[in-house]
Amino acid sequence: MSSLADQKAYLLQLDNREQFRQGLESGPWFTAYRNVNTETENSGIFCALIPSASLDDVLREPSWDIRIGSGMPGCTVRYEGDSEVTSYDRFGDHGGIEPLVILRSFHGVRQRYVEVLEEFRLFHNLYHDRQSDQYMKFDDNGDEEMIVTVEPRLVKVRLREIRQFLALKEMHLAVYIDSIRFSPLPIDEMDSAEREDDHRDQLVRYSFHAMAAPSSSRGKHQSCSLLLGKRLIPPFPKERCGKWPYESSKQEYEEFIIGQDSNGDPIRYTCEPSRLANYFGANPHGPYYLTPVFFRREVLGKYYANPAKYTVADGGLTCGALWDLRMDNNNERYIIVYLGDLGSLSHKEQLYWKSFNIPPAGTISAVAYRRDFGAEFVNAEKADLLFKYSFGRFQQTWHDRFGWQLFRPFTPEDEHLFKGLRIPLTNDQGEFDPQVLALTKLLIDSLNEREIEKELEGTEPGWKSIATLDAFLRVKKLPDREEHVKFLRELQELRSTGAGHYKGKEYEKVAARFGIGTKDLRLVFEEILRRAIAFLESLARHFLG
Repeated sequence: MSSLADQKAYLLQLDNREQFRQGLESGPWFTAYRNVNTETENSGIFCALIPSASLDDVLREPSWDIRIGSGMPGCTVRYEGDSEVTSYDRFGDHGGIEPLVILRSFHGVRQRYVEVLEEFRLFHNLYHDRQSDQYMKFDDNGDEEMIVTVEPRLVKVRLREIRQFLALKEMHLAVYIDSIRFSPLPIDEMDSAEREDDHRDQLVRYSFHAMAAPSSSRGKHQSCSLLLGKRLIPPFPKERCGKWPYESSKQEYEEFIIGQDSNGDPIRYTCEPSRLANYFGANPHGPYYLTPVFFRREVLGKYYANPAKYTVADGGLTCGALWDLRMDNNNERYIIVYLGDLGSLSHKEQLYWKSFNIPPAGTISAVAYRRDFGAEFVNAEKADLLFKYSFGRFQQTWHDRFGWQLFRPFTPEDEHLFKGLRIPLTNDQGEFDPQVLALTKLLIDSLNEREIEKELEGTEPGWKSIATLDAFLRVKKLPDREEHVKFLRELQELRSTGAGHYKGKEYEKVAARFGIGTKDLRLVFEEILRRAIAFLESLARHFLG
């Protein structure tokens, strides 16, 4: 049971009045729509965009300037003298008021729903996650930020984005409230001065009245109160709204380790391209744009972990169509990026890479040297990069020759297995096992048994994928068939006894054949990939010439 003071504060709507007086800008979000209907409260919040030139008129009265559900395109009729003038209005109001939230209803034939003004969604290029009914924005770094959440009776919008929108539209946002509350307290419990409040300042206009409850409600409630009003949210100053062409042009650049001095202390230098030397005479006292910067291979972890967003390829990294980064990932132990190329990353991404930065240890790979300085077309050397190239080329060539693919393509739900296939970044079983699973699905589970069986006169009932392939290769007289079939069987056993199940004695036997337990797991998987490449090359030589 709430205290008398709490009941009184509830009836006086101190929370709502305080929020409107103090401002809605105190947090990152504001409520753009709310509908509450309980035994003790019937309230609504709504909002609309108001031309900044109309503020005085809007603040003259506490009443709303737009009704919930209105703001749809339509015609208005007005009189100019004795003449009737009909005009089409995009939002059904020739005063320039626009709803931010639109309630769609269909006369009870279909379920009503809430949507956010299309112009606002397009202005920020918001992505609609239909499952959660949330709207997301992607920054220049490719990271998503939630901007709008929609529920049947509640819509919240992030304040920063609405103020940016208002800045360029030269409008304010009016947030309206219409709240009725009921209480068992007799109205005489309150002084007459507490029962009335009419407030106005530069951004707020509301009226409050507390009174005895209507006779129809006297059984449960003795008193009620009504709060009606609005608060205006101002736009950002246009020149500081952060949207083109008013966005800040200042880019921050981090310093990276490019060497060590005679004491072994790191030498750092900015990655800002305009401060680096080049082969045309710029900044002769600075390091060259193409100065190699070294990173631990674990730097690629977050990119491999999100293949729907990032693609790690031979010699480069991309984030959708937002940004790309050249890199040397053919080095045996490190990831190497030229100092000037790091300057193309956002400051946030530079900070991430900086956390993996180490002093130079060796040189760039032979592949990178021949590509970057010799302008040669050179295949990858790292086994994972070379396997992906070999597999893609084999699939295409086989299909061109025979009209079908030996390995069925991954479904969209499984594409991440191929994109994320790699030599483990660390000597960790938790990273090794998923790679074994992915390679097994790619080379064994994806075998196109239906097409392979068409090439055979008949197969034994119950034959599995490897047995079917073995029969096919025997009929086609692949010279080193036994060696490659043995590899596939051992890979399958490694998956079935350990990578995809609890590990036991059977796994220990299979693992010993691969050197697991005595070798670094990164080296083990690299050797597995080399055997897989040899298998593809054998098939290509025999079948494709």
